[in-house]
Amino acid sequence: MFMAMFVAARPAPPAPPINQVPHVTPQQPTPIPKAKEPVAQVVAPQESPVTATTEEPKADPAIEQRSHEAERKLKLVKPFIDRGEDRTASKRLKEIIEQYGDTPAAEQAQKMLNKLEPIR
Repeated sequence: MFMAMFVAARPAPPAPPINQVPHVTPQQPTPIPKAKEPVAQVVAPQESPVTATTEEPKADPAIEQRSHEAERKLKLVKPFIDRGEDRTASKRLKEIIEQYGDTPAAEQAQKMLNKLEPIR
């Protein structure tokens, strides 16, 4: 490791004289052959008499926020299920269903709760 510090650097080889440098000739560009027939035909779009929009209505930010909160809480329940803490998981799932019943995460929570607490 210390030997590398004391090794002298080798000098770079000398450059060849100018008259020995190979000469590079530029190549001529290859001409592009013209097409005999048109490949595609451009057609102008026709205006439709009906001006219906295909855009979906934007969701309410408050609903999106509730949905994200429910998904976040649902992700926090999964470790309890993995560790076998069914009581805690069941309690948290019921809270998600009560607070966020109108979200897809609440539907998922209901499915998970049904698996934890089979019908008696």
